[in-house]
Amino acid sequence: MYRGSTPTLPIEIQGADLTRAKLFLTIKNREQGMQFTLTAPEDFTVTYDQEKDRTIGDVTLTQEQTLSLQAGNCVAQIRYIFPDGAADATLMAEISVKDVLKEGVICYE
Repeated sequence: MYRGSTPTLPIEIQGADLTRAKLFLTIKNREQGMQFTLTAPEDFTVTYDQEKDRTIGDVTLTQEQTLSLQAGNCVAQIRYIFPDGAADATLMAEISVKDVLKEGVICYE
């Protein structure tokens, strides 16, 4: 993804129905330590694909969020908790962030 873009990232968690859980998606720069966290169901939603036994969804990032990351390697991870207090986490996924020449949020006017 490019800094300053508004990419939609796919979410796929195998072997679990997380539709009743609260999810915390954190994206972090490996080297610089910058990070932000989005939550479901507030910032994105997921559904359960019973046929393939997986939780799926999409999360769209804002220009501000992608601009807060530095170009380079980032990681993403979801932690989740159920109403009964049971919690777990996914493996970390690698995300490549590329730089842009024009800095800042752009507008269509």
